[in-house]
Amino acid sequence: MNQQNTINPGSTVRFHYSITLEDGTVADSTFDEEPIEVTLGQGQMHQSFEFALMGLSAGEEQTIQIDPDQGFGFHEPDNVYELSRDGFPQDMQLAVGQIISLTAPNGEDLPGSITAIADDKVTVDLNHPFAGKTLSFKAKVLEILA
Repeated sequence: MNQQNTINPGSTVRFHYSITLEDGTVADSTFDEEPIEVTLGQGQMHQSFEFALMGLSAGEEQTIQIDPDQGFGFHEPDNVYELSRDGFPQDMQLAVGQIISLTAPNGEDLPGSITAIADDKVTVDLNHPFAGKTLSFKAKVLEILA
């Protein structure tokens, strides 16, 4: 059992969380599932979410608001691309809202969301799904492991 009473950088923590959009939509949550376990400072979760856990003790709960400038940035129109339908395999079924992976010139895989489909064009948004969104992050600490 850990002797730490509060969460600090480098702490390993087991907790539940939820991410809620401004309109009340729950975008992600573990409250009805198994909790997650992370070590802070290891890049396992966004730094704003880690910040919300700092100083908390086992059993404590906190909700913070994360604005786009502190979260996933603003929606960048330059990250929306109109691509030729011919660039996709003919047998590939495409749908608005579908997440696809594109390969950047440097070989990096980039996830994108299809936002529109026309006869010969497919519009793909490479912005993070939370870009431009104000989020509510709620965490309930179950255990500080290390």
